[in-house]
Parts: sequence; structure tokens; C-alpha cells
Amino acid sequence: MTRKTKTVLYSAVFMITAISMVVLCYLKGIVPFGSKGSMAIMDFAYLKDVLNGTQKIGYTFNRTLGGNNIAVFAYYLSSPFNLLVAFFRKDQLQAFFTVIVILKLSMASMTCSIKNLEIAVVMALSLGYGMMQYNIAQASNIMWLDGVYMLPLILLGVHQLVNENKKALLMAAAGIALVFNWYSAAIDFLFSVIWFMYEVLLITPVERSNIKKMVDHIVRYCIAMGTALMIGAFLFLPAALAMSDGKGNVEWIPILGIYGWGNIF
Repeated sequence: MTRKTKTVLYSAVFMITAISMVVLCYLKGIVPFGSKGSMAIMDFAYLKDVLNGTQKIGYTFNRTLGGNNIAVFAYYLSSPFNLLVAFFRKDQLQAFFTVIVILKLSMASMTCSIKNLEIAVVMALSLGYGMMQYNIAQASNIMWLDGVYMLPLILLGVHQLVNENKKALLMAAAGIALVFNWYSAAIDFLFSVIWFMYEVLLITPVERSNIKKMVDHIVRYCIAMGTALMIGAFLFLPAALAMSDGKGNVEWIPILGIYGWGNIF
């Protein structure tokens, strides 16, 4: 495909996803097209106060008697899309949620369209990826959607690392994903390991003569992902230190539970 064709394709995939989601929100009466509810519920009022200069990222009195809020910021609010909250009033935050969900899903479709396949195939795969059930279900966890639109870029980076010995895209995409949301980035990192194994085995069969090549691929992958960790460390490390002061437990019921079919709409 020519550069012009790619630009048109990426734009088309983004717009089709956005328009489809707008129509869905309109039909379901979701804010701002109705009053039946919002797609997500998050405390972005705090972020708006930060942008207005009335709150600080490092410390807030909104946490009981006050405390370090960097962990909350890194987990919920570090996505660049959240900066758009500056253009919304506090009483418009539910509408803001809807806009952000639509933009993130549209971005997911667009990043997934960066592949060398026939246009019809790319369109089908990309639109399916951007509007898959997981994305709609996780609209209430809006911070996890950053990992969805960053994942195709990370996997493309793995492909370039293995096949072209290029590390830049993988390091940048994985590092930026870590900054946008460390939790969803961790899932992306796990996906990248699986994809890396697939890419290596695809071009390097498991044979004694290929052991050196496979080790070389593994070393380069580890260096790239290690660099990505360092890129995101400026935000992830303070957040991890802040979280280490708290206590938590694992809830096994959702993991062991049985999930049934729901309403596709």
C-alpha cells in the first residue's frame, strides 16, 4: 500500500469505530445523548483540579487525612487522553467519560490496522478488535483501555525486533504503555512474550543448530523490554513504592467462577 492509501485506511478505521460508538451511545441513551447512565465512572474531578492548579499529583488531602497520590495518578489518570478533561466542566464529567471511551476504542482500531494485508481483511480485523466485547465490557474500567490500543504497536515492535533486528518501536511502545497505565501494560508485556515466542519459532525451528540464533533473539528481546521498563520507571517506580505501603489480598472467586452468556448488545 502507498502512504496515501495507508493514511486513508487508518483514518477510515478510526472514524468508522468512532461513528459506530456514537450511534450505539445514542441508541442506548448514554450520556451525553441521554440520561440512562455513563459508560464509565472514575474520579476525574481530582485530575481537573490538578490541571487547574488547585490540587497536586504528589499529595492530596482528599485521601482521608492526606497522603501520597502518585499511585492513584499512575493507575487511573496518567493516560494522555485524560488531559481532555480540561475542556469539560465538573458537571460534564460523565459526557467526558463517553468521549474518552470512544476515542480509545477508535485508537485501538487504528493501531490494529497497521499491518500489511489486504484492505478488506485489515478493516474487518481492526474494527473487530476495536469494538470487541472486552473493550465494551471494560468501558467501566477506562484506564485499562490504554493497554488495548498500545498492544498492536508492542506486537509490531516484537515482529520488527525478530525479523528486522529493530528495537526502537518495541522499546518506545512498551515504555509508553507503562507510563499510560502500568497495570494494562503488564498484561501487554505478557502478551508480548507469547508473541515473541511465536515469531521466533516461526522463523527459527527448534533445532540444535538454531540454539545460538534463539539465544540471540532472547537477549535482544530482554534488552528491549528492560529499556522499556527504564523508560516508564520515572512514573512506575514512585507508584510501586507508594503502593508498597498498603495492604491487599487476592480475590479468587472471579477467577474460579463460571461465566455465562450475556446480552450481546
